[in-house]
Amino acid sequence: MERLKLIPFQAPCHSSTPEKILRDRDGGLWIGTLDLGLVHVHKGGTDVFSLSDGLTAEIVYSLFEDREGSIWVSTINGLDRFRDFAVANAFL
Repeated sequence: MERLKLIPFQAPCHSSTPEKILRDRDGGLWIGTLDLGLVHVHKGGTDVFSLSDGLTAEIVYSLFEDREGSIWVSTINGLDRFRDFAVANAFL
């Protein structure tokens, strides 16, 4: 059984509503929100991805990690793939 671990990170500039959470195979934490986009907490740092970063929308519906380690993000406007921190997306 894995013990709970506190992961400190810098909060975004405004409060956000988390919708989905995914722990990836490298220990990173992906948080999909209903208003901010996607938050990635990893190796002591925090990245926030939004429309201005190439995310298809700031409303995240679901998160999935495939067998190759890509993170798939379903948003209100499309599907985004994160692989080696490059974003590929398909608008609906």
